Amino acid sequence: MSSSQHRDFVSSMTFAKPSCDCDECDLPPDIAAAVKKRKATHNYGANKRINIRQSRILVARHGGYSVWKLVLPADCGDDPIVELRNSWRILFVERLAETLQIQSIGCGGIIGSALEESQRKVLDWKEGNAYFLPINKGVACGWICKQTNDKSDTEQKYLSTDENDQQQTTIYVMKATPQALDDDTDNKAPSWALKAKDSFTSLIQTEVAAKEDDESKSSVGLKEIGLTAKDSNEIRSILMDAIEITAHAGE
Repeated sequence: MSSSQHRDFVSSMTFAKPSCDCDECDLPPDIAAAVKKRKATHNYGANKRINIRQSRILVARHGGYSVWKLVLPADCGDDPIVELRNSWRILFVERLAETLQIQSIGCGGIIGSALEESQRKVLDWKEGNAYFLPINKGVACGWICKQTNDKSDTEQKYLSTDENDQQQTTIYVMKATPQALDDDTDNKAPSWALKAKDSFTSLIQTEVAAKEDDESKSSVGLKEIGLTAKDSNEIRSILMDAIEITAHAGE
């Protein structure tokens, strides 16, 4: 990617906002202001405008641990929310009808450009499964929901009881910053945060072992890693715990 293409790519990213709350920015205020100005003046083309209808909602937070709810409208031609992979992530696919599929964003060009869209990859994600996304500083991540030709669907019990949510793809994203994992365990932390630390620590150890066993696997650490059914159920339990504790705290 040329330097000009890289600048265009960065300018199109949703993390480049002074008020962003995604935990991934770490942008100095002067750089964030410059990026915002460029986004306001850059010409994306007569028929291209950044249009984001995906939503990202903070569910729970304790120190460097957080849980987010990401809702993706299906096949609407809109642009994805984009973040930098400066934190470790575990993604739980709460809602994904069999008529839908998830694609990851491409690694080149402006979001929504022909180059970026040509590099998008279909992910074999399944509803009810969890996926571990290792930290990869400076690399962007984002997802798009697309319609398939499969007309079958199955009924599931979802974390959310909102009927509108059940008509869209819903992903819960659990994040852990490197600093949070390095710090001593906070025994006063809520149960979900303590369990999250254990899960991240175990997955990171497994990833490190995989790299040491086979250094030729250059893709290790770059893409999502599917978790077992048992681990996925444990992640779901942690998310339910976080949702319940947060709901009670607001009463």
